[in-house]
Amino acid sequence: MTTLSPRPGLFHCVVRGHVVFLDLPANRYFVLAPSLDGAFQRIVSDGAAHAALPAETARLIALNILVDGAESVEDAREPPLPHPMRSLLDETVPQSSPTRTLAFLIREIAMLVRLRIVPLEQIMKRRRLRAPESVTARGHLIRALSVIADTRAADRLLTSHNRCLSRSLAMFDAMCRRGFRPSLVIGISDTGFGAHCWLQSGEIILNEDLDIVRLYTPILVV
Repeated sequence: MTTLSPRPGLFHCVVRGHVVFLDLPANRYFVLAPSLDGAFQRIVSDGAAHAALPAETARLIALNILVDGAESVEDAREPPLPHPMRSLLDETVPQSSPTRTLAFLIREIAMLVRLRIVPLEQIMKRRRLRAPESVTARGHLIRALSVIADTRAADRLLTSHNRCLSRSLAMFDAMCRRGFRPSLVIGISDTGFGAHCWLQSGEIILNEDLDIVRLYTPILVV
């Protein structure tokens, strides 16, 4: 029996019973027709081609959505991430200095430029080299709050429109440089038509309000 799984680089989550895909190499989101959506969910649930009609299975393979499980080395299932319970934005953060604020501004502007010229897949892949760490570990909370302070100061100088990805990537890099490695999360809204990006450590959100994050289902965790 052939075992099938999503091809490497293709991530998905289920929102209100329907599958939403993130094709990281192509940097795009998409959904399937209802019949293929149901077939995909049945196949992925047990990994067997017999779980769907042969025509549907063949179509999913032809669309390069499913591949032989032996060829797929990347876990494209919904990422196991704890349900968020707390946000560091509710904490008192230290003041950022002008030097640190300027450094973060430069870091984020450079990331905005990089996102325009470098494939997102490559940007994400380079940030998977270290395992995530707990922000509650000794010293990590201080490092995280320091970067949050720099971000807040920079937010007063940059428009907040459509910055969640560049800001989260810049914060991710800044925290890693200071010795703390969080998780970078991309989520899909509960309507299935919007995406958001944030940083998380276990059940703690680092750079977003808890009520906002709970409107999204994680599709990619780095």
